[in-house]
Amino acid sequence: MLLQTHNIAPLFSGTDGLTEAQKKRKGELSDRHASFLVSTDPKEKKKLELTDNMKAELDNLLTIDENFNAGIIELPAGAKTYLNKCVKKLIYNYKRPPFRGNRATEKGNEVEQSAIEFMNVQLLKAWVKSEEELTYGDLVKGHPDIVDYDDCEVIDIKCPETKDSFPETVEDAENSDYTWQVRMYILMKGWTKGKIIHVLMSTPEEMVWEGESDDLHYVDDLDPRLRYTIVEVSLEDDVKAHMERRLKAAGKYALDRIEMLKGKNCG
Repeated sequence: MLLQTHNIAPLFSGTDGLTEAQKKRKGELSDRHASFLVSTDPKEKKKLELTDNMKAELDNLLTIDENFNAGIIELPAGAKTYLNKCVKKLIYNYKRPPFRGNRATEKGNEVEQSAIEFMNVQLLKAWVKSEEELTYGDLVKGHPDIVDYDDCEVIDIKCPETKDSFPETVEDAENSDYTWQVRMYILMKGWTKGKIIHVLMSTPEEMVWEGESDDLHYVDDLDPRLRYTIVEVSLEDDVKAHMERRLKAAGKYALDRIEMLKGKNCG
């Protein structure tokens, strides 16, 4: 098991296959070549014939398209860098300690249960913190905050550190890292939807730094409706296919790199 859902977003960034510009170019070159094949006018035929560079370009575009349709893709540089780091931790058998100076993470862990209870009141739910570990083959594992079997949804709770870091609208809450994390949970469960809920909770008194204004941290006097923002996450078929292609490619890339490292200096 190499990958953790909380930092898996680099694996899915970008697109695969032909870009829109490349699709247009492939169509232009293919149409020109088809016209060349059916033309009987020598002058027109000479005009339509692809140059060597055009033939090479078309062959390359066709290969990319055929590989994409067969599920064969080239991982982007960011995904490879991410996988290299994961493989290194596995081969050299180490873990980096959590960043101790992140107050937002510390607060989030401290108030998470209270945030779940708060949302249960607001949405008339009976959610509990999930202890379930989800896996995707032998490649990915993760622990979602809430697994709602009644609605077939996976919910992740995010608690900002202060009022000024709270996303008050869905647009403000857009975060691709969080979205890919929840999509990964949804894929693991075989479902189609989930939620990211940003919940504004009061900071425990001992976590408020000296000199900071209390009104940044204490929120119990606010209208409860102002204290949460819900981002709906869906897993459409095309996104699911994109994730499955990337995960397949990631698994192969990781195994190849593991074998390469294990075999270094062996002969």
